[in-house]
Amino acid sequence: MHDLKKRQARLNGKHLSQTQLILDRLRVRDETFWQMNAAYVLGMLHKFAARDLAQFLDIFDREILDQMGEPLALQKCDDLFFERIVGILPMFVPQMNRGQIVRSLEVITKKELGSQRLFDNYLLMMVEKQILSYSVNQYIRVVQTMADRNFIEDFVFWDKFAFRYIFDDPNALGGRRSFEPEEARAIWDAYVYVRIRCPSLEIG
Repeated sequence: MHDLKKRQARLNGKHLSQTQLILDRLRVRDETFWQMNAAYVLGMLHKFAARDLAQFLDIFDREILDQMGEPLALQKCDDLFFERIVGILPMFVPQMNRGQIVRSLEVITKKELGSQRLFDNYLLMMVEKQILSYSVNQYIRVVQTMADRNFIEDFVFWDKFAFRYIFDDPNALGGRRSFEPEEARAIWDAYVYVRIRCPSLEIG
């Protein structure tokens, strides 16, 4: 690992991305290692694809847990790292898959980054386009993230897209969605969360 740390300056974009995955899987606690990787990524930011940017947002936001499952106080990068990535995100959002859109929206909301234009014209548009094809997990995460944003003015989103998910499944026989009991409970819990965060939003 010490040799890899020193060799990062000579790595190409693909290998820098792979190094992040190694650091994450091994739960590496060396802040300097992470921060060097972030700096080298910014130095060649123009060479990365949509999937890479989504990975950067995900991995650098993701907490590293100790053996007891508690998050470590670790600063992988500074705020500028996220700001630079989010700044070029609009041109890449259309190429992201469903999981990448959901995770990017979570990180941007958590860190209060990105312009209203990025949200309205790119991320929200993709969510509305994809939401009926989301897994239950992805759906719950999006609904909760929208609640965290206090996104209550756009009733079209909630009525035409979010709540419609409960009933319509374009991939199911007959177009009707069904849930396992644990999935139904998880969605109910998500709606309780939305109700608490956005009490003025009419649910059901």
